Amino acid sequence: MPHALGVQELLKGENADAGAILKAAQVYEKDLDAPAILNAELKRWMKEVAAGTLQSLPEASDFAKQHFFPNLATLLTILLTLPVTNASAERSFSALKRLKTYLRNTMQSVRLTGLALLAVHPDIDVDIDEIINVFGQKHRRLLYT
Repeated sequence: MPHALGVQELLKGENADAGAILKAAQVYEKDLDAPAILNAELKRWMKEVAAGTLQSLPEASDFAKQHFFPNLATLLTILLTLPVTNASAERSFSALKRLKTYLRNTMQSVRLTGLALLAVHPDIDVDIDEIINVFGQKHRRLLYT
């Protein structure tokens, strides 16, 4: 069973698999309190949460924060922030490969970041007139040799 599914066991409440949750806790969070404290917190969770009470992970995270389950709240927060796929990272590396060619190898990092963001997020509308106005208001000093 993947470790993320071990944390999802918390949704089952009293029917949760404590072993899977503890194994996931060891993998995802090295800074959690002592295992005995986590185990005691998990036992209390299983007593307080009836099976089928919590329907989603955000709901379980809110419950953990409100009823003082700090370690379980941390685990749920980690699970909620894990990326589902690595497509966005692959998309950004592909965009950088296209942008950072031999001819553009001397590009400054600010410009490269801006171009990469434009390439990775094509769904964001850019107001070209606003960009022209901002660029036109800057005082550029051209050096002639």
